[in-house]
Parts: sequence; structure tokens; C-alpha cells
Amino acid sequence: MPQLRDYQLQVIDDLYKFIKHNHRRILIVAPTGAGKTIIAASFIHQEYSSGKTILFIVHRDVLIKQTLNKFANFGIECGVIAGGYKETRSAKVQIASAQTLSRRKINWFAPDIVLIDEAHQTAWNKVVKRQLENYQGEFGNTTFIGLTATPWRLSKREAMSDLFDTLIAAPTPGELILKGYLTPPIYYSVDGADLKGVRTVAGDYDNSELVVRCNVPKVVETLVSEWKRLANGRLTIGFAVNVAHAKAIATAFNQAGIPAASVDGTMPTKMREVIYSQLQSGLIKVLASCEALGEGFDVPAISCVLLCRPTKSKAKAWQQIGRAARRFKGKHDFLILDQAGIIARFGFIEDTTIFTLGKSDNTPTGVAPTKICPSCNAINRNFDKVCSCCGYQYPAAPLPKLLPTQEFKLLRCTADKVKQYRHYHELLTEAYHRGLKSNWADKQYQIHYGYWPPYKWMHGAIFGSQPTVADKVAYQKYLLRLMKADGQCIGWVEHHMKMIFGDQTSVPLRDNYV
Repeated sequence: MPQLRDYQLQVIDDLYKFIKHNHRRILIVAPTGAGKTIIAASFIHQEYSSGKTILFIVHRDVLIKQTLNKFANFGIECGVIAGGYKETRSAKVQIASAQTLSRRKINWFAPDIVLIDEAHQTAWNKVVKRQLENYQGEFGNTTFIGLTATPWRLSKREAMSDLFDTLIAAPTPGELILKGYLTPPIYYSVDGADLKGVRTVAGDYDNSELVVRCNVPKVVETLVSEWKRLANGRLTIGFAVNVAHAKAIATAFNQAGIPAASVDGTMPTKMREVIYSQLQSGLIKVLASCEALGEGFDVPAISCVLLCRPTKSKAKAWQQIGRAARRFKGKHDFLILDQAGIIARFGFIEDTTIFTLGKSDNTPTGVAPTKICPSCNAINRNFDKVCSCCGYQYPAAPLPKLLPTQEFKLLRCTADKVKQYRHYHELLTEAYHRGLKSNWADKQYQIHYGYWPPYKWMHGAIFGSQPTVADKVAYQKYLLRLMKADGQCIGWVEHHMKMIFGDQTSVPLRDNYV
């Protein structure tokens, strides 16, 4: 059975606390690569062992297989409710796809707990949303638990707080990167991705207009040449506007002598799995995608992401970037080559400090925006090309500009920050073992880098994330010696214990002090 990380155990502990206090709609946010399926499987194993019935809903059919494999590691026997699978109605744990639930009744299965994977998408499926909204009725005793790495909706009239009332957050991407659980990113982008004038359809940029800017030979050629300059040899995935754009990217790489392929959502699952295995083995170096790799794709060896499709969806952008964040042997960082202005719009993933359920604007959809005819002052809809009253022809919109075709520029190298973080831990450890003052490490860091290290970097520096009581006692004795030598007070010891071990030091300070 997999060994859970400290923060994964903490998430499960928090989950039980909320359930104990009768919370019934709980959202767990765990960044891509944090192991949210492992968290879910461990929780399900405990509940399954106690006789509970559990429904685990995935966003798409293609996620069934990998979910079954991860649950099997915990010895969980599952039934499957999805196309191509025979039902096993006696199983206490059922894995279902949201697509199948929309077509198939499952009144033969009454779950005590419903877990909703990729909840930023799946929870808004009509069948699942209806269950959440009516949980006090037919599903009154059912606990709903959402799982997501990206708790954001594209529509301003929708937010996770509409469906969930409580949030449990795993550490942020920045924290997981510093602690070595995720790979540090290096960001490259181009200046001036001009998207003015691109229409918005269903909350996001209109694909038909994006294609005019993105799927252009010169733009694609620039992408290939910059990849060769910055990422040559790295296993790479790219996100395209549409199927034709994905194929154009793959073709351009192949013509440049770099093995590449493309996938899209219309391809059969088995065909996609063959291509994924070719990428994993290195037979192909670049895989371009149209709506096929954003969720559930799991090839940890990926170390470069090509962002070629502009989007207004923060969830989509972070899902794409997160595909390369997982750790892999010999992988020390990953590159983001942003040709679509996504980093400029949403910032760096490691800068997020907190997750929330958000708030929605539940006002009804307004009427279509209008414009005044300059000839007769009649009111027309914004998309009208000719005035319905006098026949005035509105001037045609300017031709869209191409995405920039100049070189990518380095925006940030988080890998350097990770090196500094680990160097500071080495300095603190050296100070402890040599019996030096703890601020010796701070001074050495300041001399080397020209600025002082953040205090929060002290946590877990010397003894890791799971220190023993003996570790805490030994470090406390070290601090007490320094306290007496420097004439400090007991509060100084308490402060440093908290900085290294966190709030729960579990060592009675004053007993040792006396």
C-alpha cells in the first residue's frame, strides 16, 4: 500500500474533522502532482473497510483505467459504471464516468459517500450538480467530496461556493516545489501577445478567430526554432487551438527532424494510449494536443510545455502547466514556452498563497450589448453589420494581428529559488551540528546571495517533515545552550522551536529548561 506524505495525511485528518462536524459538501484542493487520487484512495480504503458504499465520479471515460489502477494499489475492489465495462453491482465502491451517469440510471446503488474527481468540471455535469443541489432530500445522509487542482470556473456566474460549503487545501504549488514534491518551472514567453478584438464565446476566446492568429506558418515555425534553442531533446507537450493547429505543430516538428505526433479528443482511447507510450519511451519528442491532455494525462517524464492556445480560463491554463510538474528520475526542472500570453494573464503558479471557494455573480444573463447607428441613431446589436433601420454598413473590424514571432525571453527560473532554499537548509543543518548560532546560517546566506532568507524557509530544514520526539528534544537542548550563552529568554527558544518544527513541538519546554 502506498506510503502517504505528511500533508496528504493532514488533508485526510482535516476531512474527518469536517465530516464529524456534519459538513456534507467538502472541496479538497490539491495541486497537480500533489496526489489527490492517492488521498482519495486512502480515504476510500478506510471507509470501504468499515462497510460504507462509495461512488467515485470521474470527468471522462478515459480516466477510468488509471483510477482503477491506483485504487488497486490500496486493495480496493471496484465496480465500474461506464461504457465498455460490465457492471459489478455487488461492489461497495463504484467508479462512474459523468458521461455515463447522464445516460444510465443507477438507482440500484445508494452511496454513503460521493467523491467527485476534477470537481471544477465534473460537479457541473447536470446529473452530478442535481445531486449536490438536492443533497438534503433524497441524498440527505450522503457526504459529497470534490477533488480538484484548480478551483476556478470560467463563468463569473459560477463559483465552487455554489456547490460546496467547505474547503480543505493541500500545500500550494510553491510550497510543494520548495519541499521537492514538484519539479521547479522555468518560464519563457514572448512580448506582446495581442488578443484585442478576439470575440468571446461561452466565456473563452473564440476558436475560429484564434486560429487566424495562431495556426500560421510563421508562428508555428518560430515555435519550432525556439524549442530547438531552449528545449532541444526534452519530452514536450503542446496545447493547440484546434485539431488542425495541433497537426500543423506536429508536422512542423517532424519536418525539422524532431519526431512528433498530435492527439485530439476524437481519437479512440487505445490509439491515444499508444501515442502516450511512444512519448514516454522517447520514440516521439513532441506531442501536440487539442483538448486531450488537460486532465488525467500522466507522463511524469515530460519536461517542457508549449502554451500555444490563448485562454481566459485559469483552470485550463494551470491544468496544462501542471502536466509537466510531476517529479521524475533525472528531471531537475521543466520549461514553459508561452506563446499565448498566458503567464502575463495569470502569473506564475508558485505565487499562489491561498485557495478559496470563490464567489459567483448569480445575476441573470443580460440582454445582448448594443450600439448606436451613427447615421440614424437607431439601436442595433453589437454583432450587427448593417443597421436594421437605415441600412448603414458598419466598418469591417480590422484584420487580426498574428501572435508574436520573435524570440522567447526568460521570465523567471524557479529552479534557482529551489537551489537557494536547499542551500539554506544545508547551512542551518551545518550550524546545528557544529553548535554555531542559528543566525550564522542567515549571515552566510546573505553574504552569498545579497539578501536575507525568508523565515518560513526554516520549517523542516534540519529534521524534515516528520521529526521524532528525540529530534525535538535534541534541538531544544542546542537552543538552550545558545540561550544561556547569549543571555536570551525562554521565548527565544520557543520561537526557534516553532520556526523549525511548526506549531506542534510536542516537547515541554520548561521541564527541560529547569
